[in-house]
Amino acid sequence: MFRVRKSEFWRSTHAADAEPYEAFDRRKIEMALVRAGARGPVVGEIAAAVEPFEGMTTDDIDGAVVRELERRDPETARHWKMKRDYNRSRFKGG
Repeated sequence: MFRVRKSEFWRSTHAADAEPYEAFDRRKIEMALVRAGARGPVVGEIAAAVEPFEGMTTDDIDGAVVRELERRDPETARHWKMKRDYNRSRFKGG
């Protein structure tokens, strides 16, 4: 099992004593892809393309997903990035 380090953004919006790691879970990627608008086999294909490694960050996962989405489903990639950027600006005040 690989542990994923939560992003600097996540850590900046949570208590200092919050657990900064979580187990890699491909289902979380699949659920996020569906929320972004991906449908059908592309959901599993993109999630499967993310290769976990020890010390991986959630930002690493985001980058891998965006690269695959841009190649396979540009419209969903646009939605994914828009939602990510909105959430970051909402919590950082910028």
